Amino acid sequence: MSCTFKKGDTVRVTGGNGSGESTFFKLLSGMYAIENGNIELNDKPVSCYSRVLLNKQILYINQDEKCLNETMNTYIRTIASRTISDEELNGMLASVELEGSGSISGNGASLSRGQRKKLYIMKLIAAASRASVILLDEVTAGLDAETTDKFYALLDDIAEKDDRIMFFVDHTEGKSALYTKTLEFDGGNVEIRSDI
Repeated sequence: MSCTFKKGDTVRVTGGNGSGESTFFKLLSGMYAIENGNIELNDKPVSCYSRVLLNKQILYINQDEKCLNETMNTYIRTIASRTISDEELNGMLASVELEGSGSISGNGASLSRGQRKKLYIMKLIAAASRASVILLDEVTAGLDAETTDKFYALLDDIAEKDDRIMFFVDHTEGKSALYTKTLEFDGGNVEIRSDI
């Protein structure tokens, strides 16, 4: 595939199970090395960026990522890489209806799937402002309908700012009106469609 994405693009990534969406995200984020071709961020190959700088530029939220063994409050403050006031933190917790006084153990195994997904949404709220590229890998899978609707409203708010590129693995039709492109993986082929 050969394509270019620019600030303001909100890309719905879809395809059958095992068709390559998660691998695509890991290539974009530099987690997987590229064997052929090139991936560039701001006209520089991804391989030229240090891991620290790449992590600041690309916010990747994986549906099965591990959590730090901390209190929920400390976890959010740590992954945000910025100062978060108690008031802001309480607002985030309230927005996803999560109790922040609990502790995380087993790298998140102590939390229900829904609690982990809510933490990932808080990670998006806390860290989105520093990222040039946001990669969201099926973050809504396993969420209740009300929290899913809140997540899509948050996604639309971020997309409206038009100052970053977002990719979202999404297998639901019509949840967000702000997708500008669709990237569909199918049996080793990739189709790119403009949605505007």
